[in-house]
Amino acid sequence: TDPAVAAAVTRLEERASEIERDAGVPCQVVVAVGGGSVAATVLGAARETGCDLVAAAYETDGDALSPYLYDLFAGDVDVLVHRSGDGRTRWGRALVPVRRASDVAHSMLDFAARLVGDGHVSVATCVSGERGRRRGEAMLADLVEAFDEGFETRVSTLSIERFLAENDDRYDIVFMGASTDRSAASRLISPPTFERIREVDSDVAIVDRS
Repeated sequence: TDPAVAAAVTRLEERASEIERDAGVPCQVVVAVGGGSVAATVLGAARETGCDLVAAAYETDGDALSPYLYDLFAGDVDVLVHRSGDGRTRWGRALVPVRRASDVAHSMLDFAARLVGDGHVSVATCVSGERGRRRGEAMLADLVEAFDEGFETRVSTLSIERFLAENDDRYDIVFMGASTDRSAASRLISPPTFERIREVDSDVAIVDRS
């Protein structure tokens, strides 16, 4: 066995034991070797081990997400990308901005509720003018109806960029969709929120439902 590989496996096993002890979550170590891209190897390992979610660290290539993360988004396994603001490991207040009711929006609320436990989750939507407020309120009401948790709903006429700039310091983490269900033309006209937001004080989680 390659000494470097053996050392890496040992570190992973020690970390897995820490996670299992501290979080009470069973943690299995898998070492996968592939000849293709890193993303393809990760997705293949996830399928072979029966995993239905890949959690990855936020990384960039210039001003955009790294090709590795975009390749994960293009796969057939759900993905959650986490960007840490200050290294926190406990989250008590989460913000979930949504454009519309969808499977991704539902998943973001589910992840947020599980993460904060007895904490606070706000779901928000930004509308164009006061005329859109009633539609936004109805959409959010329909979205949260499926949950037993008491979510706060917020409708704002601010742009999403300004809304987050004025509110992100109230939350520990902000959930955003990867928008991979939108067409290329739609993404070009209105880029996903995570591509437009660079300075957010809170942690950020990008959710992709494959």
